[in-house]
Amino acid sequence: MMNSDPKFQNTDDLIRLLGGCNFFQCLLTTSVSLTYMTSSFTSMFMTFGMYNPGWKCLDNSTIRITSSISAENTTLLHIPTDDIHEQVEDIRTNITDRNEFVTTCDGYEECKHVQFNQNESTIVSEWGLICGHFWKVSTITSLQMAGITIGHFISGYLGDTFGRKLTLVSNLAIQATLNLISVASVSWEMFAVLKFFSGVVCGIIFSASIVYMTEFITPKWRVIIPSLPTWVVGCILLSIAAMAFKDWRYIHAIDGVLTFLILIPLFIFPESLRWLIINNKKMKIDRGIKMMAKLNKVDASGNVLTCLSDQRMPKPLNMNLFFQLFTKNMRKNTFILSYVTFVVDILYMSTSFGAVLLPGNVYLNNIIIYTTGLFANVTAYLVPNKFGRKKTGIFNNLIKAASLSLYLAFDAFTRGTVREIGTLVFIIIARNCCSLDWFVMLTCTNEMFPTKIRATALGWVMFVGGVGSIISPFIVMNDDVMFVSYIIMVALILTSSVLCHFLPETLGTDLTDTISSVNVNNLDHNHVEHGI
Repeated sequence: MMNSDPKFQNTDDLIRLLGGCNFFQCLLTTSVSLTYMTSSFTSMFMTFGMYNPGWKCLDNSTIRITSSISAENTTLLHIPTDDIHEQVEDIRTNITDRNEFVTTCDGYEECKHVQFNQNESTIVSEWGLICGHFWKVSTITSLQMAGITIGHFISGYLGDTFGRKLTLVSNLAIQATLNLISVASVSWEMFAVLKFFSGVVCGIIFSASIVYMTEFITPKWRVIIPSLPTWVVGCILLSIAAMAFKDWRYIHAIDGVLTFLILIPLFIFPESLRWLIINNKKMKIDRGIKMMAKLNKVDASGNVLTCLSDQRMPKPLNMNLFFQLFTKNMRKNTFILSYVTFVVDILYMSTSFGAVLLPGNVYLNNIIIYTTGLFANVTAYLVPNKFGRKKTGIFNNLIKAASLSLYLAFDAFTRGTVREIGTLVFIIIARNCCSLDWFVMLTCTNEMFPTKIRATALGWVMFVGGVGSIISPFIVMNDDVMFVSYIIMVALILTSSVLCHFLPETLGTDLTDTISSVNVNNLDHNHVEHGI
């Protein structure tokens, strides 16, 4: 039962008084985290969409052969006329046997009538985007990644200005609509434009959902928010759907319908109490408190709102929300978190499309790659809460550097199966460490920045990480200078490990609501040891 005269110093105390991490928080995080799943469908679609199912040429090769054998040629070659027809039939049979679906470019430009494997439909087969036209696939992928990056950036402004929930639900509706429109794409240009805007919306959704959930959670459970496995589950389901339907239109239709279904229950939840408090939305605060209290089965009949009115918020700085990230109290954390996330995204994206590293079925390969990533989701709750955010970041970067170094050693000094397995194992280790680092950096961003600019800060950090994703192919994936590229990556990772040392430890700290309450050198003055 809640005390009739509650006392609290900040919004985290209010969350605890309303039941802490209880049924309401479980229901909200489960519902909101499902948006990760639909976003993974949208953002990772190109792992299937860029797949070339194979093609063959339907030009009548036998006609070209017979037409080249004239009467004069038969006389010179002394070939009996009856034998010509038999040999042509043999040639026709051999060509038919050899005319299977291929993925190479040999003869593609000369062929006038191309048929793709009709058992599988991707955007490559839909618009013939292979060989000299493959740059169009790269363009679509780059546009989507650029869209996601832009979405991260503008999500901060939208979330801090209009609220976390409104930003989330409105963009979910847009995402569902764009996916359904994509089904009717009539050209690769139309599809590319739709994927760009889908990327923007996807970036907004992911950033907004993390902040929205985090602001209802007490310190112990915050690190689990960005590491909820629904993203990985979405990627696995995408691979299963691709393997089952083998049709890019069906996948977009499934994503659109699924997004609408996930959107519906979100309307019952209140806006973030932190955002409502600092924006003085008293009526909505009251409704939100009553809903939390009801679902968590605590008594909210006390003077909660009176206590809230006594908590006078300092007047916010008279400047743009974005520039507040670079004030004296904020700029060090802004730079370090941005740099570390930038390096994480470079390495993560360079290994995300790594199905080619595994032999066998491309669909099963993607399932294997994403399933191994669940290890990071499992450790994301245990390790940062046991050893702290900062130590986890430091040692995790050291493990990544060691894994890449061993990858280079196996690649250079071993051969055959040992080389293939060894390099793959160390890449998977590095990729899992990237995921864990990513979870920790997003958690630190939420914990280091106040409510007024929290969404802006997270959006900026994810935007810088997105820039790393875009340039990663130019830094890491160049086979001609692979050794040099990975040495550069090791150096960047070691630098990240050093910079993490200068971040404050945020384990167990309450979230701050104003910039004036932030101490960038030490957040331990807000340290709490609550179990929930």
